[in-house]
Amino acid sequence: MLACLRFHLLQVWRSRLVLLWIVFSLVVQYAVINVLHSATIQFRSMEGQSQFTVDLKSVVMVLLYAHFFTGLLLANVYGIWVVPYLHEDARAPLTYSLPVNKLVFPAIYSLSFLIIFSVQLVAMFALLFGRFGWSVVLSPDFPWALLLSGFFISFLSLWGVIFAMADISLVFGKVAAVFGGAAALAVLQTSGALFQAGWVTDGIWKKVYAFMPPIGETVVDIQRPIAEQHWALWIVWIAAFLWVFRLRLRRA
Repeated sequence: MLACLRFHLLQVWRSRLVLLWIVFSLVVQYAVINVLHSATIQFRSMEGQSQFTVDLKSVVMVLLYAHFFTGLLLANVYGIWVVPYLHEDARAPLTYSLPVNKLVFPAIYSLSFLIIFSVQLVAMFALLFGRFGWSVVLSPDFPWALLLSGFFISFLSLWGVIFAMADISLVFGKVAAVFGGAAALAVLQTSGALFQAGWVTDGIWKKVYAFMPPIGETVVDIQRPIAEQHWALWIVWIAAFLWVFRLRLRRA
């Protein structure tokens, strides 16, 4: 398994597209932290002009959203192009001939994405320490619970997106994964926003949506404690995506 992991990490390192998105996400985080560090909101009141400085909770919230949406793009690239690479075209027979349990492949892909996710996490902490200082980040007022619960649900969501896209890519092809997968994500996220806003309160789709992958709820779940997040539904769907992926690796 370690040999397969090393080979896959080498493949990820050689993938210019993945490295490009990693660099892009780090640049976005750096820009967001710089903006938040000096951000103030000017407003006028009856007493005159006042100034409001963005607090730590707001900073963490914005960073979580920036991390999630850049990670969502990375998860699509990773699921559509990187994960299916060894199991397509002339490379597909290698999947069946290697004396490796087929469960090793999804485990390796999950672990490698966790490594990439952790690199982004470490980079975020480094930027926070660099811009706001150790005294601010390590203060009792720092919202560690919000940060950790937000990363938890973000990782589950992105993990599900990776194998959903990989399944679509392996079964229907990359074009279907790019356009069909993107359309499905857009529909689920838009539906989640409409339901959360209360603009749609009833209907068949809302009942069906309650059992769909809760990618549309992740934006709200990031702000919630773990006990109120849709992590259980994500685990069910991730297990289903992994099962389909495992079936696809069998010899036809």
